Amino acid sequence: MGNKIRGGNRDGLFNVSIMEKFSEVREDARSPTKSGRKTQRIKSAVFCNVVFCNLVFCNCNVVKFIFWNKESPPLIIYSERGKCRIIMEKKKETLSWRPNLGKIEFISAMILFGTIGIFVRNISLPSSVIALVRGIVGTLFLLIVVFVKKIKLSQSAIQHNLLLLTVSGACIGINWILLFEAYRYTTVATATLCYYLAPVFVILVSPIFLKEKLTKKKLFCVLGALAGMVFVSGVLETGITSILELRGVLLGIGAATFYASVIVMNKHLKNISAFERTITQLGTAAIVLLPYTMLTEQVALSQVDTKSWIFLLIVGIVHTGISYTLYFASMRDLKGQTIAILSYIDPIVAIILSACFLKEAMGVYGLIGAVLVLGSTFVSEMSE
Repeated sequence: MGNKIRGGNRDGLFNVSIMEKFSEVREDARSPTKSGRKTQRIKSAVFCNVVFCNLVFCNCNVVKFIFWNKESPPLIIYSERGKCRIIMEKKKETLSWRPNLGKIEFISAMILFGTIGIFVRNISLPSSVIALVRGIVGTLFLLIVVFVKKIKLSQSAIQHNLLLLTVSGACIGINWILLFEAYRYTTVATATLCYYLAPVFVILVSPIFLKEKLTKKKLFCVLGALAGMVFVSGVLETGITSILELRGVLLGIGAATFYASVIVMNKHLKNISAFERTITQLGTAAIVLLPYTMLTEQVALSQVDTKSWIFLLIVGIVHTGISYTLYFASMRDLKGQTIAILSYIDPIVAIILSACFLKEAMGVYGLIGAVLVLGSTFVSEMSE
């Protein structure tokens, strides 16, 4: 009974010692074969990532070992006195469906990103302080994830891209400050839509910095998005009735400009993983924001209410650490166009929550602008 079967599948090699490696064994029947020998059938054997096993052996000389999982067809191994023969069979339709974990992770990240404006609105601290705490907490959280998952960070890769990582990290910090300020002067929905002009700005500068062709379709998308911003700003509906509202729109566009610069710079990074890039950029953002915040803001921490501290930690841990972790984990399982489509969950969630919780319902012109902005950026990211 100590005979071993060796074989392999898509998930790697296995080495099974009969009657030793199984977690559940059931004797079904004993019936004489044509040769008079008894055959023992054992079912429901589970090891490693195997879903179902069927093992048939006769006097431990000839072994028929069948197993399958949810990713690959059944694998049949015939072993006779140490010699193995492997046959792949057609996958059975009765196998259970497994949801796409990558899509679940990405959608979860987009929903979390879409809720950040609601929390920032309820933090009674300057935008630079919120951005600083977000950078520090987010960096620490991702370092913990890297440590727990035993992901190795390449110091040489970081050093090779250090200049771009430093500049882009500083741009991320400035981008956060401008976006959080935009939330204070205009609605969350309007600020988010302004922020989603970033892909449009990337299209405009791509012929210069990315050597990409500006096609007619992309040019029309740019014009459509810019027209949408005119509707979103409210100028056509009420004119410039509020300087504060206009300031919020401009701050949102400024945040989009800095985020677009980060996208362009990330395109030029070479041989660096997503975790290496983001940890360095978030850490750099925190380092850049620290002296700026200390010089420009006088915050009495003792006067900050409990709700603000709780929401600040949520923004740092949930909206930065957990969101980025889910975002990166989903990348390996999704195609580029799938990511482009699902990314629009973020502004849609922001618009819905803004209307439901902050009572910031959009008018007809605002809705037309939202369709133009999101529709234009969506079409621009689809393949030619």
